[in-house]
Amino acid sequence: MRILETERPLLRPPNAADISHFVKLLADFDVVKNMSVIPHPYTEDDGCAFIVKSAANWASGEDFGFGVLRKSDGAYIGGCGVHPKQSWEIGYWLGKPY
Repeated sequence: MRILETERPLLRPPNAADISHFVKLLADFDVVKNMSVIPHPYTEDDGCAFIVKSAANWASGEDFGFGVLRKSDGAYIGGCGVHPKQSWEIGYWLGKPY
């Protein structure tokens, strides 16, 4: 597994166990309103599709998405990604409470 660990956050590929956590955070329009590829309202089905697409993108080397977790308690607080096919764009989002 590809994990990036810093003093406070931990970044790792998202998995099916994360779906309920990020669906809850992405249900808030204030979180997604400036993001081009996240639908609103964001549903469990969207979360499942994201996990499948994320795994395929990692496998093909097209895109590298990470869940952002608070290291102190493992809380899922957001997401980020590195997008090499888009001129190495880096994007991120954090849930409103964070």
